[in-house]
Amino acid sequence: MHRGPSPIRRSVQAASVLALAAVASPAAVACPYCDSDVGQQVWAGIFNEDFWLNGLLTTLPIPVMALIVGVIHFGLPWQADRTSPRSKEGQAPKQVYPEPERVSPVPE
Repeated sequence: MHRGPSPIRRSVQAASVLALAAVASPAAVACPYCDSDVGQQVWAGIFNEDFWLNGLLTTLPIPVMALIVGVIHFGLPWQADRTSPRSKEGQAPKQVYPEPERVSPVPE
């Protein structure tokens, strides 16, 4: 039977939230620009009708970089002649390029 968090854990969580609120709120109240005309203009410039478009364009590089990292790590999906090293444990991966014929320097 699951009883939930213990009373000590709840007390620690509540104390953490209160400590964070006590530390963060004076900094927000002490901001000299928030209530000024400049602060209002900055707020209006950030939270305008283009807010969601700007947010999308700001976060767009994250999936692009994830795609690049995935292609580097896993390879391109249409390269069927390559096998993953993890595909079959204990077997060497198939060679992508044929190995050149080895010629011995010692004549036979």
